[in-house]
Amino acid sequence: MKKTKRRRLLVDSKLQGALLCRVTGYWCLSLLVLVALVAVQVTLFSKEVDWSVTVNRTLQAFGPSLLATLLLLPLLLLDALRFSLRFAGPMQRLRGEVHKLANGEWDGPIKFRGRDYWHDLGVEINRVAEELEQLRAEHAAASEGTQREEVAST
Repeated sequence: MKKTKRRRLLVDSKLQGALLCRVTGYWCLSLLVLVALVAVQVTLFSKEVDWSVTVNRTLQAFGPSLLATLLLLPLLLLDALRFSLRFAGPMQRLRGEVHKLANGEWDGPIKFRGRDYWHDLGVEINRVAEELEQLRAEHAAASEGTQREEVAST
């Protein structure tokens, strides 16, 4: 199979945007849980009762980890975006091909890239498309035959 590289990272901005928001939300939630756990640990093992001291020690204990995760977040988002291309790209292609098929403009079988998802759906859409094209051809031939009979009888 010919290897073609995608030119765009966003092929379905609504779907991929929602995915990136979800990844970011999970990242934020995990940070909140980790900060809370560190704060509880600092509070339990600290003899200080002052809230500002607890917050300061929590930030000191968690600061390097927070910085590391902040640096990793863009990589996580880029990876999620690239991974989403394996299912968003084929769906975008299927949407376009089904639109062409509905308008009688279908120009051949749908093909996906090697690592894409939904290959089986593409095969089934191709089967439906071939059947529809065959029915359209039969209908056109039958209509043509009916028109000839009408012309011959007049």
